Amino acid sequence: MHSSIMNRTVGRLMLLLILFLTAGQHSLQAQPPGDGGPRFQQVTAEDMADAETQWMKKKLKLKKPELNRVKDINLRFAKERMTLLKTNKPDPARMQALEKQQEEELKGALSEKQFTNYLKRRGEIREELQSSHNNSLPPPPPDRF
Repeated sequence: MHSSIMNRTVGRLMLLLILFLTAGQHSLQAQPPGDGGPRFQQVTAEDMADAETQWMKKKLKLKKPELNRVKDINLRFAKERMTLLKTNKPDPARMQALEKQQEEELKGALSEKQFTNYLKRRGEIREELQSSHNNSLPPPPPDRF
């Protein structure tokens, strides 16, 4: 039971991190591990993609064929985001461009209803992030995911 709660919490944090990093509202400066830098450096692209895919599976009710396409898209873009985050000063414009490219590919992989729902839910999370912009990583919203 404790493991299930922990997995949900980690999944929430991962998704918030993904959305926070791709929002383009903030510029993060990567720091080497061990000197108090952001925890995202301990997260792999695979972790990010898995968290995002699981969230989408649950919230959008993805079936196996959709799930496989979405997982491939999310992994490819997570790898690109992680590459950018490893630079000393990630480019917010490039992060936004990646988000738009990913959005376009997801649009082709999802039904119109699923895609609309995805945009709506992502927008809700983004609003929460923007309202708590003074915190470097906002707490996960209760029972949102």
